[in-house]
Amino acid sequence: MVIDLRRASLDVADEGESGPDQRVVRIPVFDPDDGPWRADPGLLDDALRTISHHIDAGEIVLVRCASGVERSPAVVVAWRVRRLGLSPAEAYARVRTNRPQVVEELDIIPFTYEERTR
Repeated sequence: MVIDLRRASLDVADEGESGPDQRVVRIPVFDPDDGPWRADPGLLDDALRTISHHIDAGEIVLVRCASGVERSPAVVVAWRVRRLGLSPAEAYARVRTNRPQVVEELDIIPFTYEERTR
């Protein structure tokens, strides 16, 4: 399962983008026409539920965006904060272990006060 965070809202990838064992789901979490990048809370919750659903089903999930340094890592961080109970800083540190070029963008994810102060 590939979760693509670009603005498109197609449910399944165009032909050629997905293989026989892979499905691409585009989830509109960020809207570049809405000013600075900031996740829509409702759309983010939908994305996190989708990610959890596929992980719980034993599937491998790849979250991607255009460059892989801000938006997709931020969504993975949000998932780790909400699902695993990590602090945003700890979640970013773990994501950076595998992808050092990740930029910590705490402002683009609408964390709750409790999540921010863990």
